[in-house]
Amino acid sequence: MTPPMSVPENIRLNNTQDAENFGSAFTCTVALMSTGRRLQFSTRNYPLNGTSSLRSSAPRMYDDMFDKIHGPLMIVIDYWRPWYLQHLQMAFPDFPARSLRSFIERENASMLPLINENQELTCITEHISVDSYSPKPQGYGEIIQLGDRKACCRSVFTWATKFACSNPEDGRPTDYLSHAYMPRSRRLQPLIVLVSGPNAPIADRLKRYYFDSDPQHERWDRLAGDLDWIYLDTYFLFTKWEKVWAVVKRNLKAKVIERFYPSSSAPILQQTRELHEHTDTIMGLHEHLRIHEASLARFALQLGPTQLFTPRVRLKLLARVSHIQHLLSYYDMTASSLLAQQSNLINLGLSLETVSQGQAVARLNVLALVFLPLSFAA
Repeated sequence: MTPPMSVPENIRLNNTQDAENFGSAFTCTVALMSTGRRLQFSTRNYPLNGTSSLRSSAPRMYDDMFDKIHGPLMIVIDYWRPWYLQHLQMAFPDFPARSLRSFIERENASMLPLINENQELTCITEHISVDSYSPKPQGYGEIIQLGDRKACCRSVFTWATKFACSNPEDGRPTDYLSHAYMPRSRRLQPLIVLVSGPNAPIADRLKRYYFDSDPQHERWDRLAGDLDWIYLDTYFLFTKWEKVWAVVKRNLKAKVIERFYPSSSAPILQQTRELHEHTDTIMGLHEHLRIHEASLARFALQLGPTQLFTPRVRLKLLARVSHIQHLLSYYDMTASSLLAQQSNLINLGLSLETVSQGQAVARLNVLALVFLPLSFAA
């Protein structure tokens, strides 16, 4: 763990209540590529002690790494604390606090991606997958029961931007996102901020994706060429529709077998109830899928059409977006087919029950035909 940075005395808060509101520490994971193409993921702990150390430490951190950092600087916040928002606003004046507050207060599990005139990307994506991740009931996200498996939803807040970073030799403080006057020794530093729910850590998986499973750091280089890749990278990393629909298909196949082998099946009322619950689950997943389709469509629209001098990294991004859109269209058709098959199974069950009742009535008629004359004779 990186040693904590010191905090200047001149920005201490005046009273204990403000100190409590500011919290005791700001903890995050910082990812960057330093000289020699060394990609580093390190956990940093900024002690606050009633002060805004993030605001005072951030410029010094960037200035210290001015000649060392290559490509984007990624800040990942896994375990959110209420006082973090105020420090982020003080460190980055253009930080989209309203969007993050909506995410933290769980008013919006998803927000369509927005790329403004400054080419800043802001979005909230509710990812879904079937894996070992099992959030606590009070955590962010939703758990969808899929038979003996669970589909887990996790929302991730993403903000990607560029700010003006100064060389410490200038003797000027870092001026965030102010492009009015920029000396030759200043540059636009790419910055990515990712925030997850308190029970859905993502830093370790990001490290495996960019560092452990990619020794050549091609994904990080791609991200350095175009920050908008962070949207697709996180989508690919945390959304696994292929796993979700595979489990749904397996459960539906079990229901089909149960229908055609009634000797080992449950009562018709229980089967019908389970099928209706399964239908509700598929409809909920289908709604998640449509939100993802709308999000990808909005993202592709804001990227704009290809032009003659479009960079290669942007062309690859547009091609990947188109590929994912085709996949989502396929999963949309899969969901519609599964819903139709569910409806057919329910109708089949009702039809079989009607036939069974008709056969029972027919047997009663035969018995009545035999025993009714005998009752008259008696």
